[in-house]
Amino acid sequence: MTTLIAHRGYSGKYGDNNMQSFEKAIEYSFDMIELDIQMCKSGDIVIYHNVQCDGLLVNDMEIEEIKNYNILTLTDFFKKITPDKVDIFLDIKGETDITSELYKIITEHFSCDIIKHIYISSFNRLIMENIQLHRSTLFPINIGFTTSNSYTPEQCDLLFKEIDFVCLDIHILNRSFIEKIKSMGILVFTYTCSSKTDFEYILTFDIDAIVSNYYIKDLNNK
Repeated sequence: MTTLIAHRGYSGKYGDNNMQSFEKAIEYSFDMIELDIQMCKSGDIVIYHNVQCDGLLVNDMEIEEIKNYNILTLTDFFKKITPDKVDIFLDIKGETDITSELYKIITEHFSCDIIKHIYISSFNRLIMENIQLHRSTLFPINIGFTTSNSYTPEQCDLLFKEIDFVCLDIHILNRSFIEKIKSMGILVFTYTCSSKTDFEYILTFDIDAIVSNYYIKDLNNK
């Protein structure tokens, strides 16, 4: 059965990356929650999609400034929602390497058995390579790569080494590309489903997980 992932929480009805949206995703029985993370100037990992906030770069802002915009930290999130309740998909934004702090937060909060329910991905391949270096029996996270580009089989062999899933833009879904990825033993996710038409289109492909703005029954009205 295809896994349904709440895009920034139940964003279609409750907004992006806020606690109500995350809690509603659980209430509506999404299988996984996706959230955007990046590091601010003070070294805290915050939950925010854009690299700028109110005209300021997030990585130039102190946590005190960030809090003025009602932006959550990852620690705030994990106090309320944990991977033993619902699988968690952390999408790393920006150019700052947050690997060390992310490793610290996750390993301080959760045991190995629970960490297995955390998925981490980014468009930034260099950041994901650093995450891979930290993966171990003590940090058994699922590693991915998010992309809006198609690749040749040879490029796939190079780019998708030692990862668990690839998250593809809905606009580049292609059967031969998906078949190649799956032949490597890698799961295929896709983003972003915003309507019933999107959902029906995605189901024509061999997709393991769908990042969606809406729960399935609510897509009927979109």
